[in-house]
Amino acid sequence: MKTRCLALVLLITSVALAQVPSATPKATAGPSAKSQATPPTAPATPTPTSKPAAVPAPGSPELTPETKVLTIDGLCETKTAKGECKTVMTRAQFDKLVTAFFGDQPEQGPVPAQAKRRLATQLVHNKTFAKLAEKQNLEKTPEYQQLLDWVKLQVLAELERRSVQKKSEPTAEEIDKYYNDNQERYTELALNRLMIPLHGGPDSKMTEADLQKLADDMHQKLVGGGDFKTLQAQVYDKLGMKNPPETKLTLKPNEISASQQAVKQLKPAELSSVIKDGNGLYIYKLDSKKVAPLDDKLKAEIRKTLSPQKFKKAMDDLDASVTADYNTDYFGPAQPAGPGPGRPPMMAPKPPTPPAAAKPPVSVAPPAVTAKPSTPPAASATPAGK
Repeated sequence: MKTRCLALVLLITSVALAQVPSATPKATAGPSAKSQATPPTAPATPTPTSKPAAVPAPGSPELTPETKVLTIDGLCETKTAKGECKTVMTRAQFDKLVTAFFGDQPEQGPVPAQAKRRLATQLVHNKTFAKLAEKQNLEKTPEYQQLLDWVKLQVLAELERRSVQKKSEPTAEEIDKYYNDNQERYTELALNRLMIPLHGGPDSKMTEADLQKLADDMHQKLVGGGDFKTLQAQVYDKLGMKNPPETKLTLKPNEISASQQAVKQLKPAELSSVIKDGNGLYIYKLDSKKVAPLDDKLKAEIRKTLSPQKFKKAMDDLDASVTADYNTDYFGPAQPAGPGPGRPPMMAPKPPTPPAAAKPPVSVAPPAVTAKPSTPPAASATPAGK
């Protein structure tokens, strides 16, 4: 949605430059205020009386390709035999305009009706002002040709950007390689975990040495086949705390904190030593370790990761293929940050949908991080990373 709105604004602005020369202000800005032209700003609302035709609800059987979707009264190339002056667009005609503006991207779903309405409103405005400009022969002015050439550049640049984006689709071989090179990202560890907080309840008098001994005792019981859930409840009871955390959880390797990396080396059914991390002591047992299969869902996820990377590299390579020397006496010093070297500011690249942000490593402080805690943990034992 946001991507399409951005494309709409950018392309409408470009078309407005070509079709509304009468609204063009004279050159502005730069070190010399009279030396550099900037794109014109169209008036906020059209002056003529015009209104979109009544349109049936989207998906209605009545909304055929021949259905009239936009009627502009008082604007026409020639009047009808009855003396009427109006411009009419059918759904098929307007759909072609929508496709040209937003590109053919079925994966993004249909263009929202409000985006189409904004495009139609701008079209009415542009047609109206262009008609008035033609009456004044403004298409014969030097400014018209200069702005028309600029808009052609922008449109060609946009079409090339779309072409690069289509070519950025990762191949099956690239998806397989990424999957094989990033096995850890798609590995899941099914774990049991016992946690002994270093800060007990308000009435607890246990010292840190006492808690360490308690952890060692619990470790011995687990070695002897003790049940994690039962022992976790005993720990909380000894500390005068309620709501012991769930002991079963599933983590990905990149979600394990730096001080607990030994957990990643466990073998199935193997018990860890007592690990001190943050405000707690932890004991883990690995139930299973498995790598998610490369099914269609995972391929789609990898595709969303690789496509923006390939697109950015291709765009950066194109930008780096030419160099430009800017006279700082005229243009002023280069500004930090920006859309990228050589990219037209009004035609910023529109990357594919980005993948979901990677989860940061979990700082495993008491109580244990759980996938689905059955009962909210005590406030004093909230992990920093979850």
